[in-house]
Amino acid sequence: MSAPSPRAIEPDSDRSKTSWRTYIANPKNLWPDDPSHPVKVALRTYSLSLSLSLGPALLPVVLTLVNRSSSPETRLGSFRRVLRREVGLAGFPFAITVAVCGGIVLRRFLETV
Repeated sequence: MSAPSPRAIEPDSDRSKTSWRTYIANPKNLWPDDPSHPVKVALRTYSLSLSLSLGPALLPVVLTLVNRSSSPETRLGSFRRVLRREVGLAGFPFAITVAVCGGIVLRRFLETV
């Protein structure tokens, strides 16, 4: 049994009509208008959980800026530690996003199968 030649496989008519210029000109074409699309849910979830976790985490850093009791290097170092902890893969926003979007992706996968 021989492999099919590349000419025998015809691309989708919809895919052949769209170019990258269409996606760059209008990024809404990347995913449908469905508000429960996994990418849209991931962006909303990550932004919400990041704002909820950075508020309390940055409060001590902001208070040290107001008090000016430490050097600027110490304040910058503490700010970097907080950002690294909260934005990293082990942070709260990433964990919440994986939990919420993982369920949505699993549901979409099971619906298609």
